[in-house]
Amino acid sequence: MIQPDQNELVPNPYELAGVNYRVMDPGKIEAQGRALRTAKNLERFGFKLIAESIGEPATVIDMGDFHLAFTMEGLGTKNLILDDPNSGFDDEQLYYNIGKSSVAVGANDNICVGAQTFLIGPHWGTGENWFTDKKHQALIDGWGDACDEVGAFYGGGETSMLKGLMYPHASDLSGAFIGIIRPKEQLTLGQKLEAGDHIVLVESSGIHDNGLTLARKVGSMLPDRYHTRLPSGLTYGEALLKPTLLYAGLQKDLFEAGVGIHYMANVTGHGWRKLMRAGQSFTYRMHTIPDVPEEIQLIQETANLTDTDMFETFNNGAGFAFYVSSAQAALVQEIAKKRNFMTWDAGIVEEGPKQVIIEPKGIIFSEDTLQIR
Repeated sequence: MIQPDQNELVPNPYELAGVNYRVMDPGKIEAQGRALRTAKNLERFGFKLIAESIGEPATVIDMGDFHLAFTMEGLGTKNLILDDPNSGFDDEQLYYNIGKSSVAVGANDNICVGAQTFLIGPHWGTGENWFTDKKHQALIDGWGDACDEVGAFYGGGETSMLKGLMYPHASDLSGAFIGIIRPKEQLTLGQKLEAGDHIVLVESSGIHDNGLTLARKVGSMLPDRYHTRLPSGLTYGEALLKPTLLYAGLQKDLFEAGVGIHYMANVTGHGWRKLMRAGQSFTYRMHTIPDVPEEIQLIQETANLTDTDMFETFNNGAGFAFYVSSAQAALVQEIAKKRNFMTWDAGIVEEGPKQVIIEPKGIIFSEDTLQIR
């Protein structure tokens, strides 16, 4: 088994591309501690923080008759594939996909705690001369259609012109996502996890929205850059820009069918290490893995990355995970199939040290490799 050491000083290839979670994550933990000390301010409204939600994808507040979930998320650098004038890839209509993906990054986080998102407010920061009519219309159409798919209101937001702070061609697409947990029993923070639970993985559409800094670097290394043809016939750029899948409807269907969801994980930054995000100490043994999307395979081959590098950074074909009792795993798959999602009954929760074991690849991620709370 290959077991990476979080304390090694040698950077992995993704860190060399400019993203170092070992530097970023301690700052996030410090911010969580300061946030907890402000929870007392909710008492004057008669509300209460669900402290166990700190460190989860969304923060949860007890509002009395229901729980409120809140998160803020950003797309990252995916849109630079279209925005960079040197990329040679400029199909502005693909900004529709960017709009959908910008909603998915936050809406998929909210559902992890049992919420359904009802309000999404965009925050778009731009450099000079960023918008064109075609690009802007495609972006808002994609954003609006994703809100409809999630069942959320496209609320007011902010567009900041940041001349001098951002490159003229650049943009930062993010937003605020507010959800409701009702009935309150649907709150899902890992408190129901137990040994013997099955981990059902749901397909991704491809790379989704994490690892794009490295993906863009790989694009600059290819002779045909983003126009490199993949086995499917898509170009590398087209594959990277496929819209991120939305899982809100599937989560809603599962709750309505009476599935007892014990935990949910959005497989994003930190890759498959996110499968052990829950606060409890369990071993997550994965015996089945999906086929790796073609654009992710090309990244691995071009950048000469190991399987460990890939699973610690990319979703590798699995965009979301549901943790349920062994008796309900087949039902999850049956309901997912009705929404045309491919799934895998891929792993088991076991008693033992907190770690993810990916048996087909002989990889172990120990607890030290995921420090986010």
